[in-house]
Amino acid sequence: MDTRKPFLPDAQYHFSISHCGDYAAAIVSKESRVGIDVEIPVEKIEKIIYKFLSAKELDRFNLVPGAGKVTGVDNFNEVTTLWSAKEAVFKWYGNGGVDFRKQIQLFNRKEETKTIDCFFSKSESELVAHYKQFDGLVLAWVVS
Repeated sequence: MDTRKPFLPDAQYHFSISHCGDYAAAIVSKESRVGIDVEIPVEKIEKIIYKFLSAKELDRFNLVPGAGKVTGVDNFNEVTTLWSAKEAVFKWYGNGGVDFRKQIQLFNRKEETKTIDCFFSKSESELVAHYKQFDGLVLAWVVS
């Protein structure tokens, strides 16, 4: 199966890359599987929120649907952070065929540590997505 994920022969290193606009991000580990995502928060994230967040997650993160918009969000950084965390899990997995809404569940966003607890049902994995919001960007990564 061609997942288009980059790899090195003999899996000497695990790595992940991402790009958005003029920005790129990469993460490399000799021991751990990794995934990374970089995003520029934009308003259109509201239009696809129902494709990647479950009803439980909308409730968990106080995102209330209404009239085609999502209320409860001060800015698009918040929703983009949730998307980016799921994208980092997807890249960590690296084998494609993932339903973001059903198979990647987000819990317990911890502002003090800039982490979000995740459960990836496809591999029965409990993961932690780390994130950073800065200079109009959202960066999320998973290491395990």
